[in-house]
Amino acid sequence: MTASPDEETGVIGRVIEHDMPVIYSFDSNLPVPEMLQSLGWLAVVSWKYDGSTNNGMPPQELNQRMILLESSIEEHAWGSQLYRAYGRTGNGLKELVYYTSSQETFLQGINAALTGIPVFPINITFYADAGWEDLKLLQSDFAGKA
Repeated sequence: MTASPDEETGVIGRVIEHDMPVIYSFDSNLPVPEMLQSLGWLAVVSWKYDGSTNNGMPPQELNQRMILLESSIEEHAWGSQLYRAYGRTGNGLKELVYYTSSQETFLQGINAALTGIPVFPINITFYADAGWEDLKLLQSDFAGKA
């Protein structure tokens, strides 16, 4: 069964990592083939935090800052040059993972998106992933578990 364009295709899943819950959110469908072909870089925005309390989840105030980071990036989603692959939260780590056309495009876009906002304690790592294997593996891991 395929989802109609108006149906929600988002997945929220939970795994246990070192006895701590980790929550993933992602779209169960891949984007259109043109986007798959044009976005061959995976950009991982990582924010490490103290996960020793709150069952490994960020405390409310910190979580609000993380939401600000994510919404700022996605509100400034620079056209067809960015696709949100997934988000991951738990066990002392928040990750926002995107597909982008190039490292330079992503860095320019995120800098523009975060202009005027206090600095976030994040690291950004890039991986070549023209086949979108990272997202496909995550989708496969959660297939049939919803």
